Amino acid sequence: MLTTFRKPMSVKKRADIRKMYAFMLSVLAALYVGFCPTVNEPLYQFLAVHPYKDFSDCYPPMIMGDCVGEHKFFPVLNNAGPQILLHGVYFKTKLGTAKGTVIFNPSNSYNLTNNINGRPALAILDLGYNVFFYDYEGFGHSEGEANYKKLGNDGLSAYDFARRNLATPIVLYGMSMGTGVSSYVAARVPVEGIILDSPFISPEVTLKEWIPMLNVYPTQLFSEPRYDNATFVKGKHPPLLILTKGQDITCSPQQGITLGKVATAPSTAVFLPDSAHCYIAVSDAGKYLKEMRKFLDGL
Repeated sequence: MLTTFRKPMSVKKRADIRKMYAFMLSVLAALYVGFCPTVNEPLYQFLAVHPYKDFSDCYPPMIMGDCVGEHKFFPVLNNAGPQILLHGVYFKTKLGTAKGTVIFNPSNSYNLTNNINGRPALAILDLGYNVFFYDYEGFGHSEGEANYKKLGNDGLSAYDFARRNLATPIVLYGMSMGTGVSSYVAARVPVEGIILDSPFISPEVTLKEWIPMLNVYPTQLFSEPRYDNATFVKGKHPPLLILTKGQDITCSPQQGITLGKVATAPSTAVFLPDSAHCYIAVSDAGKYLKEMRKFLDGL
């Protein structure tokens, strides 16, 4: 039997291998740090907010159904610098004395013009509530710069203005990112009810669905505020309606289904199989209107 002896590895070769491993580890560490949410905030800011300017949204009249909107400008709360004004449009129901005002906390894209004459707002007017749209900072005709961290405070500013100047009680209607804003606001101030349309468990969960490599980061490395709907619905909350869309490719339907399962009472979970993100399909319109009527009439 022949015995094969390997030549011992030279000291230089061992050193070269150690250097290669050290280099690979340094590259991996740099990538980990570079994509870390708390370090690379500009990247996550880019993913989280997409401000859109539309200069047609300030030319009166703004009409929804047979209602004419009123332009409103109101200050941002808790602003340390010069005053910043947000822009909103207020529509009053034609059905006598309003039962209250529904504030639309919008998504992270476009501006308020995209929700005017939408099925949700028209249904709410027809059910006897006034509707108040507004834009976050940096969107539409709102002043300031769009910032993920400011969305919750913008929502509180809209609530404060509505409570002081518009019909009460107040109901919050959140769409997409606006669901997190609605939860953020409702956890801090009293509201009559809250509607989560096309909701997420949290932005963190959604980002991890979009970019699986982000699963290497724990929750603690995602920036606050976290706009965590799951935490909110598990706790004490006002009457809650969760609208999950079966064709939603932005926030997976499973997220809304999960929220419906973990939400404490009083809560109602509705699944709209043919509808997409922030969109009500014609085939789901009857069910949507029925559930909205039942929810708002029950407040």
